[in-house]
Amino acid sequence: MAQEIDLTKMPPQQLIKLKESLEAEINYYFRSLQQLKMAQQKFGQSAASLKSLTPENQGKEILVPLTSTMYIPGTLENTERVLVDIGTGYFVTKTSAKAQEYFQRRIDGLTETIERVQAMAKGRSRDINSVEEVLRMQADHMRRIMEAQEKQAAKAKA
Repeated sequence: MAQEIDLTKMPPQQLIKLKESLEAEINYYFRSLQQLKMAQQKFGQSAASLKSLTPENQGKEILVPLTSTMYIPGTLENTERVLVDIGTGYFVTKTSAKAQEYFQRRIDGLTETIERVQAMAKGRSRDINSVEEVLRMQADHMRRIMEAQEKQAAKAKA
């Protein structure tokens, strides 16, 4: 459980460091969200590609990617089984239906993770707003003190 900190008791220098730390954390969350969304999109593309694996397409000419920008012609021989990359260099043969279920589970899992990371980023954003508010209050307080001191100094000269 996180410990509550009374921001009003912290000096401005410490508040600034806290704000910088929170901003770095939010940047990390946003980079993570980008990566998670890219993975989600790839699984979505894979799931969508499975829909074209119908018996009617068996024997048809296709382009087989060798790299992201280079393809060779091929023939679609099997529309019932696919080879699925499950990560870290491992591939599993699955039926199209099982592959579709796998991709949907991965998409659903990523969606949940994205929602959790977004909630954490939102919480940190609120924390930054609180720190900024305390910094403004402290700056206003210091300004009022300085104005009062200037008035006293002006009265003493008069």
